Amino acid sequence: FHPHQPPPGSYVYSGVHDHGPMIPPREGGPFADLVGCAVAAKEASDSYLTGVIEAEQKNCKEESAKANAKARIDKEKERKKGEKRKAEEE
Repeated sequence: FHPHQPPPGSYVYSGVHDHGPMIPPREGGPFADLVGCAVAAKEASDSYLTGVIEAEQKNCKEESAKANAKARIDKEKERKKGEKRKAEEE
């Protein structure tokens, strides 16, 4: 194992600390199960939240499209009312 600088946001063992190289990690043991559970929980959470965010974005786009369509319809109604008033005045 060779110490390396991990990319930002990475939680993998890099073998580097503020003051230089660290000892290699021990494989197995009771903490390996704990770390495995934490990694699995993070992956499940990321997957779930990605779905929630994508669904919210889709709903926002649909609501925005509906609002724009309603605004166009309302504007057209107002235009027709104005034309009708103008015709009645003549």
